[in-house]
Amino acid sequence: ESFKDEMLRQPSVRYINIESCSLTQPHPVWKYTHSSTRDITTAIVKVKLFTGTYPLECKKTHLGKDNSGLCPLCQSAIETREHFILACPKMEAVRTPYIELFNSIVAQQFGQDMCSKNIELYRNNRLKVILDPSHLSQSPSFLRRAEKITRCLCYALHHHRSAEIEAQCE
Repeated sequence: ESFKDEMLRQPSVRYINIESCSLTQPHPVWKYTHSSTRDITTAIVKVKLFTGTYPLECKKTHLGKDNSGLCPLCQSAIETREHFILACPKMEAVRTPYIELFNSIVAQQFGQDMCSKNIELYRNNRLKVILDPSHLSQSPSFLRRAEKITRCLCYALHHHRSAEIEAQCE
């Protein structure tokens, strides 16, 4: 309980479902990650995003770096986690297939009942649920699929962003 209380005081973990955390069990992002280098790499990117340690431009501004905090891809908004994962128009083609797949497993898990409290939770907290699907369900079959999709989404966005920034530097 004191571990969970301490976590609640840390702004960097606001996207983590504290109830799914335990001193004896790994968080679902690790529990459902295979030991392959690719899976571990995708999990690391996702963990950096949900703990706020991924180097987004808004974070660099916060740390006193000399920049505007604008998204380096679209230059139209501050590059926050929400912008990076859900809103950047330059990432739409990368994002859409993963979001559609994630939406379909959410619908499978909870049916087509649009009044479901879990569907409402997802609609109102999309970023939180994408970063930690255990907010919606503790079902191992759901978490296994959801974690894989969201890990791949985060990594695909990261990879696309990195390639675009590198191309801009050339």
